[in-house]
Amino acid sequence: MLRNVLGIVGVSSLLFAASLTLASAADMPVKAPAVSAAYNWSGCYVGANAGFDFERFGDTLNTTGGVVAIPGIGLVPFAPGSTGLAQHGTSPAAGLQGGCRWESADHAVLGFEGDFDWTNLRGTSTVINVNPPFPCTTGICNGDTVADRAQWQGSARLIFGRSFDRWLAYATGGWALTRATMTATFIPVIFNGVPFAGSTGSDTKLMNGFIIGAGAAYRLSSNWEIGAEYSYTFYPQTASSFNLGTGVPPCFVGIGGIGCASTAATGNKSLDVNEVLVKLNYRFN
Repeated sequence: MLRNVLGIVGVSSLLFAASLTLASAADMPVKAPAVSAAYNWSGCYVGANAGFDFERFGDTLNTTGGVVAIPGIGLVPFAPGSTGLAQHGTSPAAGLQGGCRWESADHAVLGFEGDFDWTNLRGTSTVINVNPPFPCTTGICNGDTVADRAQWQGSARLIFGRSFDRWLAYATGGWALTRATMTATFIPVIFNGVPFAGSTGSDTKLMNGFIIGAGAAYRLSSNWEIGAEYSYTFYPQTASSFNLGTGVPPCFVGIGGIGCASTAATGNKSLDVNEVLVKLNYRFN
């Protein structure tokens, strides 16, 4: 009988101790699973880019009018000349960029970026719309050519976007700058019996423009990001003219001989550039 009582007491003691252990375990705090912190796009960065440019040069070739003294006749006016030309082309592009961004609590991202790209935008067009082609009474002949070239462009832009953890989508826009060269070549001709040996004139000017675009970037790590961007840049026709030498001098036969005049040649230019770039940036913590 005593043995049975002791057994019951022992079992009861074990059950009571077990219940205390379970209760203590239930009261202990449970550790939450680890959650990765969201990426924040605030900070400054530098990087490199590469891609392609697709350009269109729009040119106007002009010559001055005036008067020519014709022996036996006197002063005779001659008209100025003007013709429009266009050329398209493509070029690889590569360069550097840098900027800073700020991300708000609602994941809006604002920033600014500057970039500089080396390129080789170029094209040549030939005059074919002078009618009649000879004599070239305005100083421009069919067969004359205009060549354009721009070897770099840079921009300073604002950035407006929204982040989605590792991803950033944005629009951008601002000011652009390039340096363009315009070269006119006037072919040799014979004007009313007077030979013209031909001439070439060239001038270089800075061109200011406007740029807009859109892109996306992806965070590879806390410091590295990769992205792609499309932009359209428009450089309006230059206000000041490119000085391109002299065109074909108009020569007219008079009673007492031949009179010729000099025609100064100038040019104006616009430029459109569509650009696609891949960018790699290093972010400073």
